[in-house]
Amino acid sequence: MAATAVVLLLRWDGALMAARPDSRLLRDLAELLSRSADGRLLFPSATVAIAALMALRSTRTARWVGAMTLGAILCGLSANVFRGLLGRTRPEAPVEQGWFGPRKDGRWIVGKHAYSSFPSGHTAAAAGFGLVLFLRGRRPGLFGASYALSVAWSRVQLGVHRPSDVAAGFLLSAVVVFLLRDRFRALLGIQPTPEWSPVFPIGSEPRKAQGLADDSQDLVPT
Repeated sequence: MAATAVVLLLRWDGALMAARPDSRLLRDLAELLSRSADGRLLFPSATVAIAALMALRSTRTARWVGAMTLGAILCGLSANVFRGLLGRTRPEAPVEQGWFGPRKDGRWIVGKHAYSSFPSGHTAAAAGFGLVLFLRGRRPGLFGASYALSVAWSRVQLGVHRPSDVAAGFLLSAVVVFLLRDRFRALLGIQPTPEWSPVFPIGSEPRKAQGLADDSQDLVPT
C-alpha cells in the first residue's frame, strides 16, 4: 500500500507542489525543521548528548539516543545509495528534469546535488531517527514518526523535494528499521513485545533483557 502511494504521488507531484501555501513564517519553520535533520547538525548534537548522558550515568537513555542516531545514519546512507543510482533531478535545479541514473551525457552524476532528489535524504535520516522509537512503545513511536513527517513536509515546502521524494525516503527508512529491528533490540537490551502493528512491533512497555539496569528515566513519556 505504501509503495502504491509513492507511485500515485509521482503522478501528482506537480499539482501538489503548485498547491502548497507559501509565507515567510512557513518558510522559516521549514528551514528550522530541515536543519534539524541535517547530518552536520544531527550527528554531532547526538554525539554530545550521548557523551553527556553517559557522564550523568543515564546509560539506558544514552543507548536509546545512540540507537536512534544509528538508525538515522543507516537510513540516510541507504537513501544516498538509491538516489545516486536513480539520478532524479531536484525540482528547483536549473537543469533538464528527469531520471538519468548514475550517468548523464557520458558523465557521472552520482553525488551531484541537482541529481539527488529521489528519495529525500533528510526525510530518510529523520525517519530513521524517529521510527526506532516504535520499539519503545506506540506513543513514543508516533512522536518519532510525527517528527519525521514534519521534516518531510519541510523539504516539500522549501521546494527542494517533491512529495514522492519524501514519501520514498520515509518508506525506505521504515523498511530499514523493520529489517534491523532485532539488531536494535539487542543494542537496547529489550525483547519483543506481544503486540505488533503492520509496520513495527509495538507495545506499551518493552521487556528489558535480564540483567539490564533501568538507571534512567524514559526517553519519551508514555
